[in-house]
Amino acid sequence: EKDKEKDKEKDKEKDKDKDKFKEREKTTAPGGPQTLHITGLPPGIQQKDLDNFVRNTFRRGCTGSKLDATLARAPRAFLGFKTHKLADKARHDINGLEWEGHVLRADWARSEYRPPQNHAATPSTTAGSSAAGAAEIEESTTRCTLQFRNLPSDYSEAQFNQFLQDTFGSTVVCSNFKGDATDGRPPIAWVLFESEQVASEVVAAYESFRLEGAKVTVRYSRSEMIPRKVPGEA
Repeated sequence: EKDKEKDKEKDKEKDKDKDKFKEREKTTAPGGPQTLHITGLPPGIQQKDLDNFVRNTFRRGCTGSKLDATLARAPRAFLGFKTHKLADKARHDINGLEWEGHVLRADWARSEYRPPQNHAATPSTTAGSSAAGAAEIEESTTRCTLQFRNLPSDYSEAQFNQFLQDTFGSTVVCSNFKGDATDGRPPIAWVLFESEQVASEVVAAYESFRLEGAKVTVRYSRSEMIPRKVPGEA
């Protein structure tokens, strides 16, 4: 009798699993899932910041994004893609990617992203959605943020800010410095410049340079920073 009861319980569990799979099939696009669930986002971001991230990181293939940044939970986002192949590639690209010092994680969403019917009326808010569409994502791209990698291991944020002021002056809008001597990795920083032209000139002149013995490299960041004052500015 006990064995029969166990078998019945097992059958019930199997049925539940089948039902879950069927529900997932209903919400999954043909060819495989096309929507990613993104966590590990920087606190305080808005929909427009997510849109910039999408434009700078993917350019093509993303059909839209939705940010959920309510006060009750850490910010998360959903990204929709044209095909499963593009979504899967993006999933691998995003996992472990750093955004303003925060490490992102990408998983398959439980349901597929659907762009809003009225694209033009969609506002950029803290919790909202943007169906920017391929044209906007591909063409409306601002690139003013640069990433400084492999800074001197004993460099502090104050020293880096002084370097920025001495070297680039008022062309720097803000910066984000990440350095922790305990993990053994050299500091890294993101710098937002006042224009694309200035950022382009900095990349050309400082693509690879020596700073207190360290070989620093400068590249375009994969996402744009949110403007704020450089620490220490009046």
